Amino acid sequence: MSGDVAKFSAWLHQMQHPAECGQTVGHVQRQEYFWGLGLGAQLVSLKFGLLAALLKGHVYHLPTSHYTNPVACPSRSFDCYFEPASNCTLATHRKVIQVGIRWCTDVPEGRLGSLAGLAEPHPKEWFHAQLTAFLFRPSVAMRSLLVELSGSLTTSDPLSNASRTVAEAARGEVPTVLSSVDPAFGQLAERAVGKLNGKGKGKGKGRGARRLQEAAGGGGGGGGGVAVFDPARCVAVHVRRTDKFKTRR
Repeated sequence: MSGDVAKFSAWLHQMQHPAECGQTVGHVQRQEYFWGLGLGAQLVSLKFGLLAALLKGHVYHLPTSHYTNPVACPSRSFDCYFEPASNCTLATHRKVIQVGIRWCTDVPEGRLGSLAGLAEPHPKEWFHAQLTAFLFRPSVAMRSLLVELSGSLTTSDPLSNASRTVAEAARGEVPTVLSSVDPAFGQLAERAVGKLNGKGKGKGKGRGARRLQEAAGGGGGGGGGVAVFDPARCVAVHVRRTDKFKTRR
C-alpha cells in the first residue's frame, strides 16, 4: 500500500511537472459560476478539476477565488495558500483551455491505477485521499504562518483571541482586562457575554452558550457552565457567508 502511495504521488508530480511545458495543454477553470460557490464547494471542485485534467493528459492550474485576501494575495489565486499545482505557467503552454467546474464526477479507479502503474487495485476513497494530499499542500508562506500561529495560540492577547474571552465569560470568568485593553472592545464583549448568558430578550441560557457547551462536549442539558476549551485544538472559525444570496438573510 505504501509503495503505491509513493508511486501515485510520483505519477501526479510527473503529470503536473512536465519537462517541456510548451508541448502541453494547460487546464484552468472558468471564473463565472466558480466564484458563486462557497469556500468548501470551491475546494471540492479543485479536486475534481485536477482529476479531469489528469484524465485528459492536461496540466491543471489552481483558479482564482474571491475568498483570497486581495492585499496579501494580489493574484487572487489559491497558489497563495497551496503549493503551485505545476511548474508550468499558463503562458508557457502551447494551448490553454478553460473549462467549467467539475462537481462530484466519477473516479475511475481502474483507469487511474493503470495510468499510474499501481501494483494493487484501490477503492475510490483511496484516490480521493491521494488527490487531496497532492493538491492541498500548504505553501511556504502558509507553513511559516502555521508555525507562528502554533506558537502564539496560548499567549495571544484578548484582542486577537476574542473567542477565548467570550468562552471564559460564558463560564462566568469575565477577565477584568476587557475594559482596560480597549473600551470599545470591552463593550462589545460585554454585549456578547450578555447574549451568551441569556440576558436581555428571552429567558434562560442563550443559544450561543448552549452551542459552546455542545461543542465542548458538555451536552445541551440545563445546569452547569460551558466546558473548558483547549485553545491548542482551535485554529480557525468558519463563518457562514450569506452575501451570495440575492435576498437578504
